[in-house]
Amino acid sequence: MRSPREKLYRAAVHPTLGISLILFALLLSGAWSYGFDWRWLLVSSLGVLSFQLGFTISSKLEVDRLHRISFLLGEVLTFILVAVSFREVAPLLFPIISLAWVSVLNMSAYAVAVFGKRGPLFQLITYSSGMGFVIHSFLQYGGWDEIRKLPLIPVEGAFGMFLLFISYPSVLWWLLEERGNIQALLFFSLTSGLMILHGFRADVFLVVLTTFLLLVKRKSPSGFALLTILLVLFILVGEVRSYVNVPSYERLVFRLATTYYYSKELCRYFLTPFPPFGPFWVSSIPLHPSQSFGRGIFGKEYGITPTMFVGLLVDLGLLGMMAMSLILGLLSGYGYRLSMDEGNDHFSYSIIWPILITRTEVGFSQLDLALVAGSALFASLANLINGRETKLDR
Repeated sequence: MRSPREKLYRAAVHPTLGISLILFALLLSGAWSYGFDWRWLLVSSLGVLSFQLGFTISSKLEVDRLHRISFLLGEVLTFILVAVSFREVAPLLFPIISLAWVSVLNMSAYAVAVFGKRGPLFQLITYSSGMGFVIHSFLQYGGWDEIRKLPLIPVEGAFGMFLLFISYPSVLWWLLEERGNIQALLFFSLTSGLMILHGFRADVFLVVLTTFLLLVKRKSPSGFALLTILLVLFILVGEVRSYVNVPSYERLVFRLATTYYYSKELCRYFLTPFPPFGPFWVSSIPLHPSQSFGRGIFGKEYGITPTMFVGLLVDLGLLGMMAMSLILGLLSGYGYRLSMDEGNDHFSYSIIWPILITRTEVGFSQLDLALVAGSALFASLANLINGRETKLDR
């Protein structure tokens, strides 16, 4: 029988709860400003229900079968999503690039599974490489004034942050277990500084949420103090980067309402049984949503991406959105089960959960989805190689 404290800690990092709360805040803020839209509610509700169905399936499956299902889904999805991401920039080489990414991921999982007992050497090398990329990228622009003019993070900096993010959980857990809280706090501060170096708050949010999850796993009450840090960072970085004339105390509600407006407009255009964008169950558009609506509303070539389920609707159609939501629920449920039920994995869910929470508002890119699939693949392959009994089997 779980104690009330343990139930609270588990609920705090349950993905369906977090996603539902964020969507409710979007609906509340947006409908107050722009009116209630039943299409938005329908899409979001179906997305949440599909996600929860996948999550529930993962909790009912026998653990060895779940390892294998996660491994297969991870392999296929990672290859497809990386290929789609590179198709436009490398039309002849994208299958080879995708195969290379998946091969490196498999070899990395093997290395960590076999040599993990010797300390996080692989993760430390990955982290150091990411730090080098991020710092070098930042120095190319000379300062904050130039960085603030950029609509997107430079490719080198983005890749460096990717390396930092995927290696951070394992190194932080090792520090917490072996080195103590002071070194872990310094490492958290260093990583947060590197992730916010280019001025995008969502990147440091990933680190804060990962840290929160690992502290919750250790049942440390100090983890909840990080939620205050999240709110402060949101406001501070918004002050630095935003040119919108909105008072700081209203900025959070303004952002939620604006995101809702994007999503509402997208649902109005694409949730239709008629051409040119229908039928709605198979509709998709070739443009990124922020490219189409950001340009039209703000006169810019970038803008706020819609919520995770509306973004999937535009990319995949209603049935595709529900199918992908079910898969995401299954993969996140797998990571949650390994992590919170005291399995032998501290890696996958500490990456999957922050992505799900931050992308609930702004929507997924293909590489976000690939990172979710790749994290589940990493964990499942490591468990299949080790073949060790976990508390999930007992």
